[in-house]
Amino acid sequence: MKRLADYMKKTLAGIFLAGIVSTGASATTITFDTMPHSVFAPTPQIHIESGYQITPTSSFATFGSFGSGGLHLDICCGPFSSGVQLSRVGGGLFSVNSLDLSLYQDTALLPSWVHFVSFTGFRNNVAVAALSGGSGLPGTLTFGSAFAALDRLVIDTLAIPASFDPFIDYHLDVDNIVVTSVAAVPLPAAIWSLLAGLGLLVSLKAVRRRLRPTGC
Repeated sequence: MKRLADYMKKTLAGIFLAGIVSTGASATTITFDTMPHSVFAPTPQIHIESGYQITPTSSFATFGSFGSGGLHLDICCGPFSSGVQLSRVGGGLFSVNSLDLSLYQDTALLPSWVHFVSFTGFRNNVAVAALSGGSGLPGTLTFGSAFAALDRLVIDTLAIPASFDPFIDYHLDVDNIVVTSVAAVPLPAAIWSLLAGLGLLVSLKAVRRRLRPTGC
């Protein structure tokens, strides 16, 4: 019975993921070209581009681009936000394909084992994908299938170990985030027949257990 229940759980999870597919639309690149150099405001800012919105993850509302023109993040001691989250305007699922990462001099010189940036994908407020790294990360990050069908991507900076100078303004830019919108599609009739059959099996198993004669 337990094995059957486990099988049903796995089957239902697979059916859920199978019901989430790309719309077939071409990928969208968020370039941040229209983002101002910096924004100083008493409330968190929102950058909207190509149907997506980017907001700081904290109440520290300084938000903008710097240097290469991408989205700028400070790791220590700078005026810019240390984290942002990406989502579709009005909600909905999307997949993250790739993004460009630019490191400034001090950050680029940190050892590769020092992880100072993380990428976490969420679906229904549950973290389903994660990636972190530092100077060892390539200039263009390509994300795998784990970053498909998300409703939120959080890009955050991580604390630099105390053994390094805490007063250096470590920072980086994120640019050219390539995303593809995703939509849920109706499940085919055969899937519902499969679910009905699985339910019948569980019911028959329960009846057989109740009717099984007990030992004397």
